[in-house]
Order: sequence, then C-alpha cells, then structure tokens
Amino acid sequence: MACSRTPRGSTRPLLAVFVVLVALAGAAATGCGSDTTAGSDANYRFTIPAGTGAASDRGEWTEILPTEMDVGVGETIEIVNDDGRTHIVGPFVVKVGETLRYTFSTPGELIGLCTLSPEGEMVIRVT
Repeated sequence: MACSRTPRGSTRPLLAVFVVLVALAGAAATGCGSDTTAGSDANYRFTIPAGTGAASDRGEWTEILPTEMDVGVGETIEIVNDDGRTHIVGPFVVKVGETLRYTFSTPGELIGLCTLSPEGEMVIRVT
C-alpha cells in the first residue's frame, strides 16, 4: 500500500490552506455586488490605486487598509480596485476594476490573507 507523505519544509499544507481561503473568499464575495455608483454610503471605503501590485513586488508597501478592523453588524465596507491585478483582502477577492461592497450581518471574526500588507493577513472583528 502506497503512503503519501509531505516532506518536511514542504509548502503543500500552506498551499492547501491558501486554496481553501481563496475559495471561501470567492463565496463570501458572491452576491456582494459590484456597485460602482458615486456617493457611496459605505461606512468604510478603500481604494487600491493603480500600480499597487507592482510597488509591492518591489518591496514598497503603503497602508491602504488596516491589518485589523473592528466593524459593527450592519456596517458596509467598500473596496475599489484600480490596480492592474486581483487582490485578496481578508475574506474577500477584489478583481481588477471591481468595486466590492459587503455589509456585515453577523458578529464574528474574519481572518484571511491580504496581498496589500507585508504581514500577509487581515483580521476583521464584527460586533
């Protein structure tokens, strides 16, 4: 009987976690809409400027979003992606040219990868 082992130091478990988080982020973003109307009523609004991905590739980081956020049930976050690449922001995936809007409906803690921070993670606490 063959046995499959992951060699020590392998990134396979990390890759599996990443794939699951991306899939969950896509599911969380489904139905959030891509409302790009001006004059947003979002409680938290962030814009990812053009060139952000290239700047991070060069090791240049700017604070676009906090790595930790406390939000209330019923509050809305809006993330506009003006960059030339898709970004993962906590539990969300924001595609090129997309505006993601999400209203938090239940308390809890959302933790996910973040391609916009050197820490690589974002935590959103919903109360």
